[in-house]
Amino acid sequence: MEHCLQDLMALMIAPMMKAELRDFLDTSPGNKGNGYRQGKSYGQGRVLEFRSPRDRFGNFHPTILALLRDQ
Repeated sequence: MEHCLQDLMALMIAPMMKAELRDFLDTSPGNKGNGYRQGKSYGQGRVLEFRSPRDRFGNFHPTILALLRDQ
């Protein structure tokens, strides 16, 4: 059951990060999405593993991950 909660959190975070990247790229002319990087963060007292979207210039940092880190 514990792993199910972790998987669910990772599934919920992924679309939020993609939407945030789209908004970021709309305000960053000449920049584009450039794949994903593996990431880890803490959530609900456990380590969450996920794929975080990245941009060409390395300027995108998802806010949702900062919020999880601050918990």
